[in-house]
Amino acid sequence: MGTRLRPLTDVIPKTLVPVANKSILGHQIESLANNGVQTIVICAGYKHEEIINFCRKNYPKLDIRFVINKDYETTNNMYSLYLTRKYLTGDVFLMNADVVFDENVISGMISMNNSVVATEVGTHNIESMKITANSNNIITNISKGISKKSAHGCSIDVYKFAKNDVLTIKNRLIEIIERKKDLNQWTEVMLQKLFKEKKIKATPYDIGDSRWFEIDNFNDLNKAESIFNNNLNIIAKRKIFFIDGDGTLTLGSKIMKGADKLIEKLKAKKYLFYILTNNSSKTRKEHYQKFVSAGLKIKQSDIIISSDSLINYLIQKKIKNIHLIASKKITNYFKKHGFKVNSSNPKAVVLTYDTEINYDKLVKATDLINKELPYFATHIDNLCPTETGYVPDIGTFIEVLKMSTGRRPDRTFGKPAKDMIKPYLKKHGLKYSDSVVIGDRLYTDIKMGANSALMTVLTLSGETKREDLINSKILSDITIRNVSDLVKFL
Repeated sequence: MGTRLRPLTDVIPKTLVPVANKSILGHQIESLANNGVQTIVICAGYKHEEIINFCRKNYPKLDIRFVINKDYETTNNMYSLYLTRKYLTGDVFLMNADVVFDENVISGMISMNNSVVATEVGTHNIESMKITANSNNIITNISKGISKKSAHGCSIDVYKFAKNDVLTIKNRLIEIIERKKDLNQWTEVMLQKLFKEKKIKATPYDIGDSRWFEIDNFNDLNKAESIFNNNLNIIAKRKIFFIDGDGTLTLGSKIMKGADKLIEKLKAKKYLFYILTNNSSKTRKEHYQKFVSAGLKIKQSDIIISSDSLINYLIQKKIKNIHLIASKKITNYFKKHGFKVNSSNPKAVVLTYDTEINYDKLVKATDLINKELPYFATHIDNLCPTETGYVPDIGTFIEVLKMSTGRRPDRTFGKPAKDMIKPYLKKHGLKYSDSVVIGDRLYTDIKMGANSALMTVLTLSGETKREDLINSKILSDITIRNVSDLVKFL
């Protein structure tokens, strides 16, 4: 049931939790199928309908059979294996459904004719099953309780049993389940007895440098992400980083974990970087003062704000006379750029994140938008993070105006619009393939990388939570807890 991964597992079973944008089960199925395994049998219990639907949708051409353990809450994985007994013929792989591993583990095990236990030789993890082996390299014991001194290594919970040993296992399952009525044992308890009785002569298969990880909780999930996401191994080759502000580097006036170390590392390694903020309620100078006060050692020129992108567009289009929905300080900011604001003959309606918005402003904007004037907004964020929680951002204003006019902005200029970074890429002679965007929102920061070579990094320190990724069509290239997880890869 994966209770240690709730609320993720309130929606899906643990085996469908994504690791590096692919479910645990997806990793396993593809490892087997890519090595020529023709029939895959899945014994499912909790939320088994989700597993069946997942397999039929994603692997329609594979021969996948399903066995349902209706008593999953009161039985254990030995009983689940017993339920699959009609499929226990010939050589068989057996694995738990919460382990991710490199597919070359399967090919290596296939190359061996005898029964084998995939083993990380020389390691001793407290939570893992350990094995012992005699001088002939035959496994003599498997248990979590084996001491470090005695252990040959850790089992990764992936087994291959030869035909004769499969028959032995099948007969022992029938004895334990049907005759002894013991339905609540680990499969490894049975294997331990068979190894000790020398009924099965299995050898360790040394996985060497191959990767693996068993996932039980969120710490495991974060570690698995760092191990299996290959993008983490190449991110250091990128040349320019665009980093979100609110929810990624800071929260209100407070610095987020690792934000200062990230900036220090980028500067030390001579990477180009910019802080990319949609928040148009502040001027560039105000953003700079906030970041510096929080403890970030940056320059004012390191900051890009959505209102500057909009201003550049209006200047290019020679639109100088605008109706502006903005606070007094942002209104002055536009005036300093040469705009004539809120006159009787505006050529466009411009909406910013106006922290002084009122009913009269909404009524006037509604009237002008209904007159079919061009309508622009700095960005689309629905919420703005603060130290005390989220507050309404410009997206809520956009919805109000849509309800009263039927229109959304003709164009927006903050993330996910790439117009925000194009001038800076051009300035440095760089391309999307040289770039990384880091942020906490799927629909702005991460969507910015859609249909391009931009690498995206989602930090779960802000608006987006892991459970939001389950059904999202927008996915990041890398997912981290906070920016401190990224520092060691640069």
